[in-house]
Amino acid sequence: MPLYRLNEDGSVHQLKSTTFPRERILQTFVEENFHSLLGVTFIASEATTGDRQRGRIDTLGLDEDGTPVIIEYKRNSKDNIINQGLFYLDWLVDHRGDFTLKAQKTLAQKYKSTGVHHV
Repeated sequence: MPLYRLNEDGSVHQLKSTTFPRERILQTFVEENFHSLLGVTFIASEATTGDRQRGRIDTLGLDEDGTPVIIEYKRNSKDNIINQGLFYLDWLVDHRGDFTLKAQKTLAQKYKSTGVHHV
């Protein structure tokens, strides 16, 4: 999807597309700017799905409505990305309590470090 910059004179300029050399660089960029880019609160990076499923969710977040957000980064389109996303969704449904605990712990640490008190 092309991106554009709105110039001061009201004209529009299409921005040049670029790619990240590695998925991890993109992941770090998104995680460091999660709320600004997507309005999502960062919860965890490389979250494991346990010994039984043996998966690793690239980025976990929580949207403004309290809904979990799963992000999986791919440099190239692959057929298995849909299956991988469905696997992580299934894990989340089966382990909602684990996600809730992880989110509560992360948010408590954020509030503590910023001095904000959550009621």
